[in-house]
Amino acid sequence: MLIDGGAPAEGVETICPYLDRHRIERIDVMVMTHPDYDHSGGLAEIFDCAEVDAVWVNGDASDTDEGYLAFIAALGEWGGEPFVPELGYFTAFGDATVTVIHTLSEAFDDLNNNSMAMRLDYGDFSMVFGADLHAESQQRVADEAPGTLACGVVRVPSHAGYPFSQDFVDALGAEYALVSVDSTVIPDEYPDQRTLDAYADAGMTVLLTEDTGHMTVRLGGAGEIIVEMPL
Repeated sequence: MLIDGGAPAEGVETICPYLDRHRIERIDVMVMTHPDYDHSGGLAEIFDCAEVDAVWVNGDASDTDEGYLAFIAALGEWGGEPFVPELGYFTAFGDATVTVIHTLSEAFDDLNNNSMAMRLDYGDFSMVFGADLHAESQQRVADEAPGTLACGVVRVPSHAGYPFSQDFVDALGAEYALVSVDSTVIPDEYPDQRTLDAYADAGMTVLLTEDTGHMTVRLGGAGEIIVEMPL
């Protein structure tokens, strides 16, 4: 499963070379969490370097975002019909299960708060992928389904922007908080130190991609969570 593709050109420059190095020729499920350029833009390029079996989208759209429009054009050439999973939808990949814990809702009117957030469960290990949930949608998940947030690793929502939901942070109980952020792509207000401090104060080890480069999460023999970094 590939969740988002970064900004335009990141598919060619980052993801496709990664797939090639690891001899990955097929993506079972490509996920576009929401139509924002820094999430949807790189996905358009993946169709040229891997066979894509299925595409999930959150059902939202943009008439102006160039990254999203490129993704839609590539989707047309792909020729399949994208799937729009509802809240609570889950599917199994071998011994792993992926569950949609937040998606497009009438409660919100902006792209980020309507992001598709997901939870991965594999044995005793779990990871939450927070997409670009802002404080309002973070709070909604914390209020309505806090049990879906308890995990070992969280991909911090919205590049650790501010404001955030303290209830969301407290419900995680994670060991690691991973922040996807690149100052050349994401505006200067991301990440916000107040948000980083909140995750650290909750006992999490906070790691930023702009400091570490790529990160690989794997499990040790006794279920130990190991985050490997090239730098």
